[in-house]
Amino acid sequence: MKSFDYTNTQPKAEVGTEEVVKEKVTLDKAQNLPGAIPNINEAEFIAEPKTMIEAIEQERQKALYKESERHNNINAAINSKFDELKRIETERDLTIQKAFNKAQQDLDEIDNLIAERRTGIFDEVKEIAQEFNARFNPESKLEE
Repeated sequence: MKSFDYTNTQPKAEVGTEEVVKEKVTLDKAQNLPGAIPNINEAEFIAEPKTMIEAIEQERQKALYKESERHNNINAAINSKFDELKRIETERDLTIQKAFNKAQQDLDEIDNLIAERRTGIFDEVKEIAQEFNARFNPESKLEE
């Protein structure tokens, strides 16, 4: 179906497809024949372009709905990916925090072992000093 010139401003020019215009011309000729029914409802012929316009609008609405659905699906996929990234980041942060806490515990244990060992060494040095003083300097007493 070829498109008709919509810009035509001549009087009685029909806007629509060539087929609609041909039907209108045929109708006009038929009404002028002897015995023809006068004043056939022109709305039937005018309604077809409206029907086409309505069909085009309906198709446009369908396309808009499909585009809206596609947009919603894309947004849902993006949101899903962001949620997954947040979950991964949270897991990573928890893993890092657990590792940090474990390292802190290990350092605390090492500090405690060092403190115990240091206390043990000081006690041993004190005993050795006391034994030394007792042997070589019996008169002086090392305070405990």
